[in-house]
Amino acid sequence: MFSWKNKKFFLSLVLLLFPLSSFSYDFKGEAPMIYVPHLVFGMGGAYLFTNDAGESQTFPITNIATDEKYSYKIDESYQSGWALNGFIGREWHLDQDFYLQLAVSYYHFGELQAKGVLTQGADPGSSSNYDYSYNIRNYQILLESKWFYERSIFKPYFSFGLGASINKASGYEVDIPNFVTFSRVYEDKTYTSFSYSVGTGLDFNVGESIRLGVGYRFSDLGKVTLGNATIDGAPVKDSLYESHFCINLILAQVTFLLL
Repeated sequence: MFSWKNKKFFLSLVLLLFPLSSFSYDFKGEAPMIYVPHLVFGMGGAYLFTNDAGESQTFPITNIATDEKYSYKIDESYQSGWALNGFIGREWHLDQDFYLQLAVSYYHFGELQAKGVLTQGADPGSSSNYDYSYNIRNYQILLESKWFYERSIFKPYFSFGLGASINKASGYEVDIPNFVTFSRVYEDKTYTSFSYSVGTGLDFNVGESIRLGVGYRFSDLGKVTLGNATIDGAPVKDSLYESHFCINLILAQVTFLLL
């Protein structure tokens, strides 16, 4: 759920796109040059990959008479998925060779899975290993800038974005057979976190008002956490979380300019 503060934050991202000046200056010391900003919008798809889903954690024994030690060792193998992207914003020249695009961008990421091995027991001699997993789903909204260099139909760029990510962790499972032992169980949780991205890419013209592009993005989606923990229905402290969930994207986009 979005709070009023979240709504104001995202609204401010949109409003930033429209009061921008319709002129800029020639940075070579010559007279001001008039550049009319263009409204732009676009969409894209991406191949997503990461080895950063989840984080190893240990919950020690606090009461030796009743507790067990829970040690979660995350599987750091690579996994891949998909993402979709859409954006709307404005674009204008800074001078004859450089121009800037500023847009509100939305990224919808396919589901990934944090998984690993839980070692549970009162001491090494009585401990057992069990596989565990939970699902991660992310949505990202950014105020994203692209800084282009233009000398031909090809336009290399650097991108940087700031905003927020909505991170949902759900479906925790552990493969302990029924009636063998009790273990920690975690509720689902959705958490909104500060997020950023950096990247680079190349756009090229396919018409007066259409561009195609390919690029790379690195995104830090912030904190991902499961909800409250219980053992046989009784609440216990702490939960599984990851402080910085990072992903990589190979992105293809199409951009439309309203001239």
